[in-house]
Amino acid sequence: MNISLILIPIDFTECSENAIQYAKFVKQVWNAELILIHVVDAKITERIAAFVKEPLSKVRDRLINQAIQAFRKFLSSCDAQDLVKDTIVSYGQPFQEIAIKARELKVDLILMGGYSLEVQ
Repeated sequence: MNISLILIPIDFTECSENAIQYAKFVKQVWNAELILIHVVDAKITERIAAFVKEPLSKVRDRLINQAIQAFRKFLSSCDAQDLVKDTIVSYGQPFQEIAIKARELKVDLILMGGYSLEVQ
């Protein structure tokens, strides 16, 4: 088995930071490339647009731009700028977009973060 390309869904939370930390380890072991993806959720975007009474396209574009900016800060805070091959911001249903991109990119592994449990 060879793992050469890893897709990591990112929501900019502690879980995502945990995924990056684990990906650093996996990258070393397998010499893999890392691609990060953030999906702007279409259903949530529609609700926001209705609430603020703005066109959906305007709200969607704003959220996509915010995600691009958040990636820069996130990579810097995780000290991962040099580890990542690419970042992707997509729009739609997160689980579908992640699966579509994984298939398109022919990734070997989707690595998702979780909350760490401290053992005492």
